[in-house]
Amino acid sequence: MTIDRPLISVIIPVFNTCGYLIDLFQNIKTQELTNVELIFVDDGSTDGSDLLLDKLGSQICAKVFHQPNQGVAAARNKGIANAKGTYLCFIDPDDKISDNYFALLLYGVKNSNADIILTSWAEVYGKESNLHTLVKQNSSLETMQRLNPIETISTILKSRNMIGGVVWGKVFKSTL
Repeated sequence: MTIDRPLISVIIPVFNTCGYLIDLFQNIKTQELTNVELIFVDDGSTDGSDLLLDKLGSQICAKVFHQPNQGVAAARNKGIANAKGTYLCFIDPDDKISDNYFALLLYGVKNSNADIILTSWAEVYGKESNLHTLVKQNSSLETMQRLNPIETISTILKSRNMIGGVVWGKVFKSTL
C-alpha cells in the first residue's frame, strides 16, 4: 500500500504487549486499509514485542519505529511526528476494533469534515461487555450530534466514563 497522503494515520504505541499483538494484527488484517496509514511505535519492549512488530508489520505494510523506553506519551508523539494523515487515530495494543472500524472512520471524516470524531466503545471483561455510546444504536452520520468546539471540549472534560481523557475512540484532524 503506497499512499502519498493517507486520510487517516493510525498510531499504536507498544510496550511489552507481545501477548496481544497477534490478535491485534489479525483484527487489523480484516479492515479496509485504503487511505489508512498504520504506525507502530515500540517503546523499548523487552518481551519480544519489538521483533514480533518487525515481522508482523511487514505483512500489512505498517511503519514500525523503535525507541528506548520513554513512556506511552513519547511513543504516541513519535507516531504523530511520523504521521502523514489528514486525521490521527490512536489504538492501544490490547484493543479490539470492530470489523468495519476504519471504513466507518473513513466515511465519517470524508462526509463530515469534523475536527474530532468520537466513537462508541465497549468495556469487555471475559464474556461480559458494556457498550458506551454517544448516539443511538443504528444512527446515521446525518443524525449524529454535531458539536461546536466549546461543546466538544466540554463533553470530553465532563464525561466521567464515556470518553474522558483517553485518546483512543476518537479521530483528530492532524492540524489540531
